[in-house]
Formats: sequence, structure tokens, C-alpha cells
Amino acid sequence: MRPRALVLVLGMVALLALVLHEGTPRAQASLPPPILFAPVSGSVLGAMGATLTWDLPPGATQYQLQVLPANNDGPAINLIRNAENQFTIPAPPTWYIMLPDMTYTWRVRVTDKPTFAPESDLSWGPWSDQWSFHTPLATSAGMEPVAPADGAVLEGTTPVILRWTHPSPTVFYYEVQVSGDTRFDPNPTTATSFVWWNLVHGGVTGPSNSWRTPPLEPGTTYYWRMRPRVQGDGMPVPWSPIYTFSTPGAPKPSPTPTPSPTPSTGGSGDAPGTSGPGGTSGTGGSGGTPTVTAHRVFPADLAGYVHVVGEVMNPTGANVYAPQVTVTFFMPDGAPAGQASTYTVLGLLHPQDRTGFRMLLDPRPGWSRYEVSVTSGAAALLDYRHPSVQDTGATVDANGVLHVKGEVTNDTGGTLNGTKVVVTLYDGQGRVLNVESRYSTPDDLNAGAIGAFDVTFTGEYQGYAKVFVAAEGWRR
Repeated sequence: MRPRALVLVLGMVALLALVLHEGTPRAQASLPPPILFAPVSGSVLGAMGATLTWDLPPGATQYQLQVLPANNDGPAINLIRNAENQFTIPAPPTWYIMLPDMTYTWRVRVTDKPTFAPESDLSWGPWSDQWSFHTPLATSAGMEPVAPADGAVLEGTTPVILRWTHPSPTVFYYEVQVSGDTRFDPNPTTATSFVWWNLVHGGVTGPSNSWRTPPLEPGTTYYWRMRPRVQGDGMPVPWSPIYTFSTPGAPKPSPTPTPSPTPSTGGSGDAPGTSGPGGTSGTGGSGGTPTVTAHRVFPADLAGYVHVVGEVMNPTGANVYAPQVTVTFFMPDGAPAGQASTYTVLGLLHPQDRTGFRMLLDPRPGWSRYEVSVTSGAAALLDYRHPSVQDTGATVDANGVLHVKGEVTNDTGGTLNGTKVVVTLYDGQGRVLNVESRYSTPDDLNAGAIGAFDVTFTGEYQGYAKVFVAAEGWRR
């Protein structure tokens, strides 16, 4: 569960403290910008967490603070509060905001309006100078496995929960790799085994700092390692030592590259600017295999990276669990240019259900096409349930951000945990434009409880004609 005052979204964190006095709104800005004091621009923090201080001009009644990560690669802060000269960003695990080895820029502006002033209000004055600070480095030193123990032999082949510890409570975002050999090679032309490579928010997993594998193969040794995730303008840190666990029984006589079912044909697409921004549809699945019905690639703000978004559907008559989408990029000569996998936003698809997926990749420069495939697990990783969703439509605010707001009602008959909402945008021809997801507020919902959501799109939504909203939570 996240702090109640915090609404964690994919690229923005909004805090609104609105204890304001009544009065008459002003028509235009009248106050000069605040003067920033600390931390001094360009400084490196001594700990994860920061107290930002400034001097407000006389007459200020409210201030707006924005704190942005390098390349917009992570959560940000955007808040409006009553006039004060400082704000403290708590370190994790109080707030899961700042990441290690990352530059953050911040600025402040004020208004003298006596009633609440939204961002678009004309009473806001100009922004202050934009200052920056850098968070401390992270390290893999001291990371240890909790379960399974190194070298353990499991009792069966059902999915296992990998758990680990880190000596610093402020580290919460991790990369985890599991493979059938110690090379952990994701290149499809040189790899000798599968690689599961996942990003894990250790503060929200149950239990903390954990990841559940797909179903395992009998008679197989698995190798795994982990490290703190560093992104933005930071430098990746070395991996932890490699740990192992094994499954009982005799190995299959003809092992496949991964222990997942054979992928369905998901389709392919070209690089943006060659044959358009999208890819072709998949051919469909059968016997419990989902299909990728739509996908597209568009550039990310981070140089060299691209977003891949799309939608997976269950065309079968049985439930589909934990759909995993794999995207492979190719150079013009057919050589591989990169590959990555991710799970769909929803972990359970009933017959004819659909859900979106989204991933950020950095394929080799000059790639010309990509292919998308999807697999599914043999059983549910969690006891997923789908509550009712009611959205109030889509609106664009004064800053050009598209908001899809509404409520989730837990009508599943029991308590839901980690309730999240996924929104898919389509153009007039029914093609997927973009996919975003957010947790509801609150995200833990008792039976009959209602949670609010505000899913935002900061780009790549122009031309949308249809919005699809779905939600999912899980039971302990």
C-alpha cells in the first residue's frame, strides 16, 4: 500500500494540500518568483531524501513545486500547497519517489490568490530559477537471497517466489534476471538459454523485494541475480553474485528455449518513418494462448529509446494467466537489434477479455523492423479479480495533459489489494495509440469500497477517438 497522501502514477506524483481561505480571484499574476536557497544547485545529496528551501515574496498565499527526474525517467512531484518556505521529500520507504544516482531539477512559483489556484490560474507568477541536485549512488554490495536458499532443490515445478534483501531501506527498485545458464545472454542469435529480465518495485510486492517466476521445468538448474535499478542519467551498477536453485525430476528430452508455452504469432511492424507508426495484427491464438491484436512503436523522450505499446486479447474459451509479451528488433540485414519482455497490465484474461501492455526499450540504432509475440502461464500467479470501473470521460488540462478519471467499485465480494487501472486509447480506425496504467486511490479496497483514479497521458494521444478502461486487484 502506498502512503494515503500520495497518488503514484507512471510519470507524475501529485500532492494537493488545500487548506485555503476564501476571497476574490485575481485576473493576472502580480508576484515575483521565489528565490531558491537549498540544496545548492548541482549538489550531491548525502542521503535519499531532501529538504528544499526558498524565500517567498511578501503576499504569497500558495506555492507550486515541481521536481522532475532526468529525462523524465521516473516519478516526479507536482504539488500546490499553502505558503511556506520549505518542503521535505521523504526518503523511501516513506515515499517511493526518488531513485539513486539520478539528477533532479526543481522550481517554485507563487500566487497571492486567497482561494485555491489550479495550475491554469492566471494569478500564478513566473517560475523561479531551475536548480538541480543529484541523489546518492546505489550499490549491489550486501544484497543476499532470502528464498530459495542458494543451491536449494525445490519440491516441485510450480512458480517460486524469489526474495532478497538489501542493506539500505532506501533502495526499492530492482532488476532481476533468471536464466538457464550463467551467461544471461538475451541476444537471440547467441543465447544458449532463456532469460527472464524484470523490473521490480520491491516496496509494493508481496512479500517485499520479491518476484514470482513463471512455471518451472523439471530437472533444471536455474541461475538468478539482482541489482538496484539505476536509470535517467545514472550509471548501472554491477550485478549481485549469481545464485542457483534446482527443480526435481528428469529434464525434458527436448527442452525449449523458455519454459513458457510456444508463442502465438503476434505480428510485426516497421520503424517509425518507414511504413508508419504501427504494426500488423496477430493471427490469433488457440488452446489457452492469447494473441497480440495491435501494437505500435514511437520514440521516447530518452535518446535512443522507444516505447512499444499494444493490446493482448484472449480469443479462447478458457482463462489466460500472466500473458508475457516479447518484442524483438531487427536490423535491415536481419541481424537482431534487441529484445525485451514484459507482462501485460492485467494478469488474468477471461475469454474475450483484452488488456494493454507497455515497455521502454533501447534497440540498436538503425533498426528497421520488429516482431511481437505473446505467451501465457499455466496457472494464475495471484488470485486476480476484476472490479467494476466507471470513467467520467477524457479531458485535456491547461498543460496539455490528457486525464481519464473515474472510480473503481470493489464488487468482487472480498478485499482487493493493489487495485490498478489500465487505459487504452484508440484512433478512429480502432488502432491502439497509447497505453497507461495507475493504481487507484486507495489501492487496497474492502468489499463494496470505491477507489478513485486519474490516468494521465502527457504525449502520444493526439487523434484518439475511443477510450477503454479496465481494472484488476488481487486477494491475499
